[in-house]
Amino acid sequence: MALTSARDAGLAVGNGLNGARRWLAGAWQAANPGWRTLGDPATATSQFTSTWDAVSGAVELGTPGCDSHDLAAVGGMCAVFLGGHAGDPMLESPANHLITYQLPTAYPCNTYALPYDACTLFQVGGRRWATWNGTVRDQLVTAQRQGAGCFAGSWDWQGTRFHGHDVGRVLSTADCCLCREVYDRDRRQLAADAR
Repeated sequence: MALTSARDAGLAVGNGLNGARRWLAGAWQAANPGWRTLGDPATATSQFTSTWDAVSGAVELGTPGCDSHDLAAVGGMCAVFLGGHAGDPMLESPANHLITYQLPTAYPCNTYALPYDACTLFQVGGRRWATWNGTVRDQLVTAQRQGAGCFAGSWDWQGTRFHGHDVGRVLSTADCCLCREVYDRDRRQLAADAR
């Protein structure tokens, strides 16, 4: 994201984006050894590794789902910022993985994954975004603290699941706000398009 923002601001980033693209593709291929025969990107699933040794090729994959080192959402978001587009198997198949294994059923959930999920699925769009949006949007609105007290507008962290979740209310609220920013950007864009 930093390199893409710098490039978009007119700063020279050298070959940083190309190197990052190559590394991400290598990590994805190592995590999905059958990537050449993955099948239809609109339905196939794949994930990203939490650890990849580019020299030995060793990978460490988490069990699919939000409660492990399953980094499909993080890899999908990196693919977005590195130029991934509709039809790209390295973006499409992780999006399918997110819908299959990481769609939260209720709040509290893994709030750390929410911004990554939202960004990836928003960029992919279509039925996957509609499914995710239709589920998560209402969960976040309902879970946000209401009232006039000092916690109003925040999200509780008790019951959230990810490494470091016990940092507390500030982190769960930051994650949920980052997730909501995707919605707010989408809503602002729709309003601008309607004008």
